[in-house]
Order: sequence, then structure tokens, then C-alpha cells
Amino acid sequence: MIEKKMIMIDEERLGFEEKLETLLGGVCKGIFPISIIKDDEGLKGFYYTAGYMPLTVLENISALQVLTILEKTMEAIEECKQYLIFPDEYILSTETVYTSKNLDEVKITYIPGEKTEHSSIKMVNFVKELKRLTTESGVLYLNMLEEMLTLETLSFRGVKNLIIQLKREVTICDVI
Repeated sequence: MIEKKMIMIDEERLGFEEKLETLLGGVCKGIFPISIIKDDEGLKGFYYTAGYMPLTVLENISALQVLTILEKTMEAIEECKQYLIFPDEYILSTETVYTSKNLDEVKITYIPGEKTEHSSIKMVNFVKELKRLTTESGVLYLNMLEEMLTLETLSFRGVKNLIIQLKREVTICDVI
């Protein structure tokens, strides 16, 4: 399991200074705290990710597990928003989202991204990536969610409620 992740930080793209205190201090529980080193190559950020694994290492997870990961990701995003760290500022992918071994906790590594993609588009793309990690039934549920995200203008709370409803359906139908 990867315990440290190193990134190069593009100071120009970030507005990094205003986020630095929050990112260094670990006050936001939705994001891993970052350590920063400046050398000849520029700024480097290090995340200590012990106890967590990137979603990219997961395979064939159940519908309930993938929906739980998505729900926990939404909670992490919501936590970050409270600290003025918005999803349109960072990369949201299966490489930057980490989960605990039990798949019941999620944290994000703050990797600055282009602000050209709206957060709803990022969420649709993230759901598409999650399809590679799950079973056929998980893909079916993610397809439903993706269609709802694409066709309707759902609020953040609406998306989260939809995920909760889908999880209930999975549990009632005992879909694995």
C-alpha cells in the first residue's frame, strides 16, 4: 500500500497561498494534510496516506460498496467546502480519492486542477471512472446515477439523497 504520495505544485494555478493554512494544518478531515518542501525544482507536496489506498487499486467491488464510496466522497467534498476548498479547484479521480481498508472512510489528496470543469461535470466523470472498479450490478446503479446527474440539475443534497436511495434499493434487493 502506498503510504506517501508526492506531487509537484504549480504555484501559478492554485491560489495556493489562501489554501495553505488549511492544507498544512489538517483541519479539514476530507483532505489529507500536506507537507511542503521547496527545492531547486520548485514546490513539492507530500501526502501521508497510511491506512488508506487509492481507489485505482480496487477491483470488482459490490454495488453497495461503490455507492458507499461515492457517498463518502460526497461527504468529503462537503467537508472541504466548509473550508472554502471547492471541487472545481482540484482533481477528482480514482487516483486522487483514497479509501480506508473497510471502504467506510474517504479522503482526497488536493491536487490542483484547471478551473474549467464545473463540479457537476467532474462528478459525472468520477462516476464514469468508478464503473471500472465495480461489478455489473454496480455499473447498472452508477449508470442510473450518471444519467440523473447528466439530465437533471440536482443539488448537492439531491445527489447525496439519490445515492442513499440507491443504497437502500441495493440492500433491499440484496444485490451484490
